[in-house]
Amino acid sequence: MCPAVEFALNSNVSVTTGYAPFELNHGYIPQLGQRLSTDTQFTGVKQFAKQALWNLMIAHDAIIEHCVMQMHHANRKRTSGEHYSPGDLVYLSTKNLALPKGRAKSYCPSLLGRTK
Repeated sequence: MCPAVEFALNSNVSVTTGYAPFELNHGYIPQLGQRLSTDTQFTGVKQFAKQALWNLMIAHDAIIEHCVMQMHHANRKRTSGEHYSPGDLVYLSTKNLALPKGRAKSYCPSLLGRTK
């Protein structure tokens, strides 16, 4: 993997954990972009530094674009959900409920209704 891309991935803060991999492994996030300077008299070094900064910016933009696309696709299928008021009659699935032991599963109801 390209070192600049690897640096961009390891310094990106995860939405899930709130930390970057660098921060979890070393306790801090190194600042490569601020220390890399293009002020030099050597054209080869100057070109390399500019290309490294450019690659880092492209990788950072790609990560942000990917996160935005993931959020867009995840939110596309979401709905606001049902709104219930106190006293409404609803059914409750028993799929994840612990029902009485010793009864055959086929005899247990699949839905429980709330009665008044």
